[in-house]
Amino acid sequence: MLHVNYQNIPFWRDKFLIDTPNGKKEDPWVFGIGILSMHTGINKITTKNAPEFYVRCKLVETCFGGSLMRDSEGEPVPISYEIIERFIGVTTNASPYTEAQFYKHLRTNVVRSLRDQYEAERNQFASERIEKVVQSLGKND
Repeated sequence: MLHVNYQNIPFWRDKFLIDTPNGKKEDPWVFGIGILSMHTGINKITTKNAPEFYVRCKLVETCFGGSLMRDSEGEPVPISYEIIERFIGVTTNASPYTEAQFYKHLRTNVVRSLRDQYEAERNQFASERIEKVVQSLGKND
């Protein structure tokens, strides 16, 4: 189970708890940063590694179709400098990846995703062709 620890950060209640009609609630970005820490292999965000965390997050967003988070209108909210800066000091129990491990995992996952996409498109194309043949046979009756 993913654990995101931010309680060692000064003023964490102001940074990571938001007001809702039902009282205080954890900011959804806490979960988002946790998920991104698993994808990036960076389990502690520091001032030193923030640029690398940003790059890895942007690569994940680019390779897998956009942002993990959405605003109240359902529009994507991509990771940004401001978001990462707010989370400096956060730690998670995600497995760490070296830079080489990250790029190897990314390449493997991107290639798998693209192959899956190809198969889905191929199956869709085949289904459409079959449907056209069936329709044309029905017209000949």
